[in-house]
Amino acid sequence: MRNSLLFLFFKKRLVNLKTFLYILPMRKEIAIAPMLDWTDKHFRYFMRQMSPHLTLYTEMISTEALIHGETKRFLDFNPKESPLILQLGGSEPQKMAYCAKLAEKASFQGVNINAGCPSERVEKGGWGASLMEKPDLIAENIRAMKEVCSLPISVKTRIALAEEEHPFDALCHFVKTMQKAGASQVIIHARKALLKKGFSPADNRTKMALDYDLVYRVKEQFPDFSLLINGDISTLQEVEAHFNHMDGVMIGREAYKNPYHIGQIAHEIYGTPLLERKEILQQMASYIEKENPARVLYITRHMMGLYKGTEFAKIYKKVLMQNTLKDILYFLNQVPF
Repeated sequence: MRNSLLFLFFKKRLVNLKTFLYILPMRKEIAIAPMLDWTDKHFRYFMRQMSPHLTLYTEMISTEALIHGETKRFLDFNPKESPLILQLGGSEPQKMAYCAKLAEKASFQGVNINAGCPSERVEKGGWGASLMEKPDLIAENIRAMKEVCSLPISVKTRIALAEEEHPFDALCHFVKTMQKAGASQVIIHARKALLKKGFSPADNRTKMALDYDLVYRVKEQFPDFSLLINGDISTLQEVEAHFNHMDGVMIGREAYKNPYHIGQIAHEIYGTPLLERKEILQQMASYIEKENPARVLYITRHMMGLYKGTEFAKIYKKVLMQNTLKDILYFLNQVPF
């Protein structure tokens, strides 16, 4: 019945393609978090082998580095990594707009503003988690970026700063401000951030309590605005539980430590085929040969977890540590899956 109605819609030209996509069941999103020194182009290409539907992010790149540094290198990515989002660190509207324009020209699928990183270095730069105190400034950045590019602009943040006494109200105000400015999405790491000298990002991750329920309550206030949840998500059961409340999830360290498990989760959620580990390794061997066969470890350092949980995990890691394509190809000839 539904297929017949869709056929009639097209036959009578009552809807265009965008409308057709809109009336299809909405897919819950699984994103891989931007992680400094981890989510470079090699890791992203590797993760794309796990599923075509994962949303991938670059490492956080500051506007200063992008404007005055190795611009071409920072914007370089393989088209097979898409959908790929560029995460920016900055707070000056003119510079953020310029970088957003660069991102669009380089064919990224979106730009994400970092408003959640709690490192001291980032705080001194006036962005990251410190921006949670300045939602109007983030909104100004969003508007400036949207004036010069058509890419969706999202924001990654935390529940609130540690000293905030009313985090629910503060986060609702934050999300509302982002929505009004034209943001496409807000990703919420379900922890407060403590900006304190000597209190590292690792401390913020391990010593600050998770509060999923607060994020759920905020989502109830914004039923038509895309909100993703982030923070210690690692199993299919956890992903499905969050999907009952949120528009999607963002997974960080688990994706790096146990990448194939993320492929399994995506397979269960989306029903798309999942390559065998051996097939993924074959794809990566071809990638290494084309990309940089003389410096294999730059790529394989991201692949250590592929056989995690199998009887081949230890020998696989030893093979990768040999830092040669020859050893990887030998392993491929020996391993059954």
